[in-house]
Amino acid sequence: GTMFAWGRNDVGQLGDNSTINKSSPMSILGNKKTFCQIEGGTAYTIALDKNNKIWGWGYNSFGSLGNGTTNHESTPISIIDNVTFSQIAVGSYHSMGLDKNATIWTWGYNNKGQLGNDTTGNTCTPGSILGQNKTFCFIDGGRGNFSLAIDKNGLCWGWGYNNYGQLGNSSVLSKKTPVSIYGGHSFCKIFGGSMHTLGLDKYGQVWSWGYGNAGRLGINSTSNVCTPVSILGNHKTFCQISCGDDFSLGIDKYGQIWSWGYNYYGQLGINLNGAIESRRTPVSILGNQKTFCQIKGGYRNSIALDKDGKIWGWGWNFYGQLGINDEVDRLTPVMITAI
Repeated sequence: GTMFAWGRNDVGQLGDNSTINKSSPMSILGNKKTFCQIEGGTAYTIALDKNNKIWGWGYNSFGSLGNGTTNHESTPISIIDNVTFSQIAVGSYHSMGLDKNATIWTWGYNNKGQLGNDTTGNTCTPGSILGQNKTFCFIDGGRGNFSLAIDKNGLCWGWGYNNYGQLGNSSVLSKKTPVSIYGGHSFCKIFGGSMHTLGLDKYGQVWSWGYGNAGRLGINSTSNVCTPVSILGNHKTFCQISCGDDFSLGIDKYGQIWSWGYNYYGQLGINLNGAIESRRTPVSILGNQKTFCQIKGGYRNSIALDKDGKIWGWGWNFYGQLGINDEVDRLTPVMITAI
């Protein structure tokens, strides 16, 4: 449960009590805390420990850390002690927590209603959404100031910024409270990018909606879509998905990675003779050379965990965010050897 961090650190988002960038992984807090989930927002981080308490550090001008202040923090500080959480999520500058009673809590930036509390005012302490009126099992924050959740019946809900249809409710109007996603689909996971959304249903099928620029929806188009559209139909079964800012990633049932969308920095990991063109449909990374079990898309880079517990990174690396002890971009996956 020891946490490691690397990359940009100008406001203490690595949590090592400094503001110096790190190009290789370093442990945070040593063995003083045991963590089970970590999430990175824009220049800040929150984490969930084994005792179901949330910790935060880094940028905090909008109250994203949830500790009742707007002061930046370069080391982890605890958030709200009287609630037991089971999951956490972040957007760009807002944070979310799911408690043991399946109630959602939100805090931080709220310019588009992404906190879901029927206001557009920021808040620096967690507040519950919908009280006990709805039971949720999964949450995620879109980097484009919107939020997503799945209730216990598999129905998807969204709120916040919606100019490109990323809430999936067949409109482009922003919402300050949760609205159901069109189509009645039953999802098991849902993730938000900058202005697009991916959903994974119980059959392993991926659906996408929202901003279509650079082909990030994976439907061989760059048009916006305001309701869920299937990617690849039934031709591929996925077990993991993730949204980068303007690209998308997935792991199929064989542990193979697929990527699509914007690729200027090599974040798709599909170097074809030096080509960095965007892709409008999923493309395989590494073929069958590696088997992966977890993946995450960042701002302009990607990281993945293989079945042997090794971490791989590719894409933009200006701040050392790939963790390979340099600041050179990579067009294909490179293994992080420092952990």
